[in-house]
Amino acid sequence: MNLLGEDFARALTGWLYPAEPLQRFWRSFGFFVLLFVISVLLQSVFALIVFRAGFPAEFATLVQTIQQSWKSGGGMMVQPGDPTQAIAFVKASLIGMFPAAIITALLALWLAPFGMAKRGGHLPMAWPKLGPLGWASVVVSFVVIMNVVAAILFSAMGVDPSKELGLVETGMAAMAKDPLMFDMVLPSTIIGAPVMEEILFRGALFAGLVQSPVGRPGAVLITAALWAAAHGGAAPVSYLVVLFTMGLVLGLLLLRFGSLWVTIACHTAWNTLASLAVVFAGTQT
Repeated sequence: MNLLGEDFARALTGWLYPAEPLQRFWRSFGFFVLLFVISVLLQSVFALIVFRAGFPAEFATLVQTIQQSWKSGGGMMVQPGDPTQAIAFVKASLIGMFPAAIITALLALWLAPFGMAKRGGHLPMAWPKLGPLGWASVVVSFVVIMNVVAAILFSAMGVDPSKELGLVETGMAAMAKDPLMFDMVLPSTIIGAPVMEEILFRGALFAGLVQSPVGRPGAVLITAALWAAAHGGAAPVSYLVVLFTMGLVLGLLLLRFGSLWVTIACHTAWNTLASLAVVFAGTQT
């Protein structure tokens, strides 16, 4: 059992999520909203910085379009332009996501203790007592189960996921033909996004919901729904259904093992495989 770890056996028979309150609900909700807004603002700022530095021609065209819109009385209401410009901005956004995500995650960890009695508030970031085989069993099982579930859901919806790509997948597929460019976005997809999203949704928000009248079932459902909805601007509806289901599984894993490191590891493994699939698809076209 040492290879599996102490927490692996305990998680099979009970819930390891801390029983004591980690955050009060309203403070937790405000904490989540503040961090979410900060993350969006940071991603926008870094995206513009990368867009200007890495795609000067497309940036100049955008500026010119905005200036013409102002002169014609349209203000900032700019009509969609050249698809090349849109893809360039998606690429810049993906690259800029990593520093924004890391800053947001660090800010979340710094702010977590404030607001509770004697500054006792925290997030479930204790390292789980899992051995090598335990980690492998959890992560591999998650990936296998989610691939089967995703295949069933896509089939039920009559969707071919290789042909119905979201903005992120489209941008990454375009970047797959440029190894240097693709390597620059990998930290965002396999590190930045999993860490930031897990700390915000299944960290800050989840901790408050568990202590509210909705309890554990409500915390799992609500965080899964909001996490999927947060991807709504960049993913088709079929992907959102899969993400909602994945959010449910991640919420249950958090309750079972009581540590965000487990959900971060599973989220990272999924994003890594998804990125490899995009590379393969992008290099085949």
